[in-house]
Amino acid sequence: MVMLSTHSNFANNIIITNKEGASFDAKFGEILPNTPRGIAVKVVRSSDRRTFTIPLSTLSEDSLIEIIKIQSKPAGFEPIDAFDAPPQNNSKNISKTQRVDGYKFVESIDNTAEDIDLNIEFESVKKDEDQIEILGRIKNNSDKTFVFCNIQVELRDGSNKLIARDDTYTDPSDIRSGQISTFEIWILDDALEKARIREIIYRVKGRVEN
Repeated sequence: MVMLSTHSNFANNIIITNKEGASFDAKFGEILPNTPRGIAVKVVRSSDRRTFTIPLSTLSEDSLIEIIKIQSKPAGFEPIDAFDAPPQNNSKNISKTQRVDGYKFVESIDNTAEDIDLNIEFESVKKDEDQIEILGRIKNNSDKTFVFCNIQVELRDGSNKLIARDDTYTDPSDIRSGQISTFEIWILDDALEKARIREIIYRVKGRVEN
């Protein structure tokens, strides 16, 4: 029998996944041994910093293993983490996220001069062994025309390691004010067969028509 410590440790990242497969990123807090629903874990969801108390009996095997790993760290192991810093009122540093077909899409915050702000919507994700297909659309809500619009994605695993990346131009690639364009990204890579995709980082690139 594995004994779980009840010490608080909000410096650890964890993916909370229930037995139905729903999941979210969180910070591990502590084990609560005496809740009305039995032993539970206290976590803070990373996206909005809401605190949840979740019975261990509802969690997937992967989440339980991660909790045990965290509990097995030596006493006093508290890595410094930016999660505990006061929130910054800078919207440019807040990533937009979407969940589609069980996959988490996160907008890149590493801005470049080519990045453009268009309304992107991922519609479906289909993965089959060593290939993945991502479909979506993009709408220009501004009063400008953007040309050579390009969608770039990076597939990353639980340790933030790059699995694969690809990009494609939208159809049409020139998007006028109020216009909707579509895109399809198809990636074939041996690494996809065994990898577990945690996040898909995306960005939209292009330029304003002169």
